[in-house]
Amino acid sequence: MVTVAPIRHNLSMSATLDRPAQAARGAIAREIDGNFTIYDKDQDNVMVLNDSASEIWRLCDGRAGNEIVDELAKRYSADRDEIQRDVESVLEQLASSGLLVDADEPS
Repeated sequence: MVTVAPIRHNLSMSATLDRPAQAARGAIAREIDGNFTIYDKDQDNVMVLNDSASEIWRLCDGRAGNEIVDELAKRYSADRDEIQRDVESVLEQLASSGLLVDADEPS
């Protein structure tokens, strides 16, 4: 994953697996060759996601991180703990970059 972004906290880092997450209001995502490039027009930042991060981004539709882990564990035969670590890492990076927010918080 390549990141160019100042840190903004919109989703509690410790709660990324428990809280529902969705794209931030200013985030514009475009899928190119199966991977997402996300532009934050409010901060003029860009994040390019790799394959696995793009798969996680697709599932950030108001689901909690644990639900994303469950979905990916159903799809792929990988260690659930490894999937959880990957999901948590991606959600934390997206949240700290201001591209992901708590779906339960008013925008």
